[in-house]
Amino acid sequence: MDRLLKIKNANFHQKDNLILQNVNLEVNQKDFIYLIGKVGTGKTTIFQSIYGSLPYRQGSVVLDGQEVMNIKKKNLYLHRRKIGMIFQEFHLLEDRTVGQNLEFILRATGWTNKLTINNHIDMTLEWCGIRHLGTKFSNELSGGEKNLASIARAIINNPKLIIADEPTQNLDPETAIKQMKLLDRINQDGTTIIMATHNHNIINMFPKTTYECVNNSLIKI
Repeated sequence: MDRLLKIKNANFHQKDNLILQNVNLEVNQKDFIYLIGKVGTGKTTIFQSIYGSLPYRQGSVVLDGQEVMNIKKKNLYLHRRKIGMIFQEFHLLEDRTVGQNLEFILRATGWTNKLTINNHIDMTLEWCGIRHLGTKFSNELSGGEKNLASIARAIINNPKLIIADEPTQNLDPETAIKQMKLLDRINQDGTTIIMATHNHNIINMFPKTTYECVNNSLIKI
């Protein structure tokens, strides 16, 4: 199986604070991996480094054959096309419809043709089962609907990797299970997923390879 992500001997800092030391992680295409650990132990820091928003001071982070630190700023949008992000707070633009939120992501990553954009948005909303929400503003949505809209936003660019940062944190158990079933379906269709979570019920119901951030280290458990 082809390797998608390799982190080797990497040290991650937030400002001058060492968060994780000598991190080694290999993720193959179609993997689904959990990151667990207490708040502040480094899960989000790893995500930021993969995304190219937080420089690392030692080691390497290679995604899809590219060393992230070597990507020029003007080309970061191409790198970020490969990554879909799901956040616990959704981060939807409240003054725009769901469709316009998806359009914003596409245009920010280089899409320009209006017809192509609209067709791709319709297809993505349909795939997630929320085409009827496309014209609704984000502030009109329930928490569960916002969650599905955020998943649609994450997959809009057909990414190779989805990073999910505590995506079930603010969801009721039924909605969390619905979300995980959709993420499983996305994964089975070929997208790699790395998900940070504190939700041990979800881990037990949907077991995956799991790594823990603890004592400034990343360990497989």
